[in-house]
Amino acid sequence: VDHLAFRFSEKHGVPLPEDPVVWQRLRDAAEETKIALSEAERASARVPYLCRTDDGRTIDLEVEVTRAELDALTERLVDRSLEVCREVLAAKGLTTSDVQEVLLVGGQSRMPLVWRKVAQAFGREPNRSVHPDEAVAIGAALLADSAARIDSVVLIDVLAMGIGVGLPGGRMATL
Repeated sequence: VDHLAFRFSEKHGVPLPEDPVVWQRLRDAAEETKIALSEAERASARVPYLCRTDDGRTIDLEVEVTRAELDALTERLVDRSLEVCREVLAAKGLTTSDVQEVLLVGGQSRMPLVWRKVAQAFGREPNRSVHPDEAVAIGAALLADSAARIDSVVLIDVLAMGIGVGLPGGRMATL
């Protein structure tokens, strides 16, 4: 989102307005572009009539993004996730070579960068036999089933949405 906002401002010489609708449309375009880049080497983020100038002229967003750009923007996050994996393994006295199989679930696991980094970190390709979204849905169903059978308090450390700090214009900085 920040990359698209920067490229928009750079191209048109104006910052995006602090309008929640504009920022939501930008987030939607960023998500669609990220998904497209899991399959293609380049994709275009397009949002017609994104905003208006002071003189009433409409401005479209049209930014081409390459997979290499996305990789550069997200590599730090992927590396941080892998560091957490290493810390968890170390806390249990294990190493990546002790892991027999790596199974990735969730939408982000479709990113080629994630697959490459996981294969590099664990010394083997992750298992591709499970649909990443179905695995999340099955896990949620199993959790709901187990929660329905437990009569005491259960602490769950997974949230259905991000937690963050409110920013001007209705935006949020995710923690």
